[in-house]
Amino acid sequence: MKSPDLIQSTGLHKVELTLEADGISVFEKNFSRSNKTHIYFENIPPKSSEFTTGSKRVLVGAIVFSILAAVCLPLAASKIAAWSAPLVWGVVAGIFWIGYYSSRKSLVRFIQNGAGLNLYKDKPSEKAVDEFIKKMFEFRKKYLLKKFGRFLDEESFENKMNRLNYLRARDVINEQEFDSKREEFSMGINKPPGPVGFAQQ
Repeated sequence: MKSPDLIQSTGLHKVELTLEADGISVFEKNFSRSNKTHIYFENIPPKSSEFTTGSKRVLVGAIVFSILAAVCLPLAASKIAAWSAPLVWGVVAGIFWIGYYSSRKSLVRFIQNGAGLNLYKDKPSEKAVDEFIKKMFEFRKKYLLKKFGRFLDEESFENKMNRLNYLRARDVINEQEFDSKREEFSMGINKPPGPVGFAQQ
């Protein structure tokens, strides 16, 4: 069995990512369950998005106890209530705020049409994640070229151009490669029988 290319852990949650020929195998497990999925390279967009998120429950707790402390403060100042109430609620609110900010995590997302890949930005390190992403795109390019970048002489010009546009839109080929192939197709250059294109034969 192939060893994972990247392992990410946060507390009891562990994710193992393994690069395959056609996509990424993702094995997730925590204290109560485990789950294995496969993400095909067609569902990995060329650009990522980044965002930071934290526990909504902890945030709600922090806000609620902060409000309680704020409500009790004027009551204590006017001697309607004891100072211990806002102090206690303030301490509890502080603990929740610390918990919220310490639980926040930065994610790198490769998502399109509701499917794709989520990565922790710095687990186990930013360098390890960057190296995995670089390797992932090498695998992705090889796979997409093999699947969509081999053209047959008997294919129609429209079909060839559709796939060529797909490869360019996915950042698999650059503008120069696109223009070169488009010119080749439009001129109807005769090629030997069999698959030809960007992929290695």
